[in-house]
Amino acid sequence: MSSAPGAVDGNVDGGTLTTRAGVHAGEPIEQGVDVFGIQVNVAARLAGAGDILVSSLIRDLAPPGQFQFSDPRTVTLRGIPEQVTLYHLTGSTT
Repeated sequence: MSSAPGAVDGNVDGGTLTTRAGVHAGEPIEQGVDVFGIQVNVAARLAGAGDILVSSLIRDLAPPGQFQFSDPRTVTLRGIPEQVTLYHLTGSTT
């Protein structure tokens, strides 16, 4: 198994580097170089310090057997009208 998320956390040039990512998919609204909309907001809300969180859509789109995920958790995210099912990305098999 490859390194789990957070394994890249550490010291870089005297500072601290922490993994933080939220991954979701969908059509954003584009205006010039900016993107916004509910899809962008979901990804932003999933981003938590030290974690890589993905929505159920991303888990469903992932190649079977290539990534390892935690059990699902359904949450209410600020500013998102519907509950979101999320997973921690815990590792990969490649």
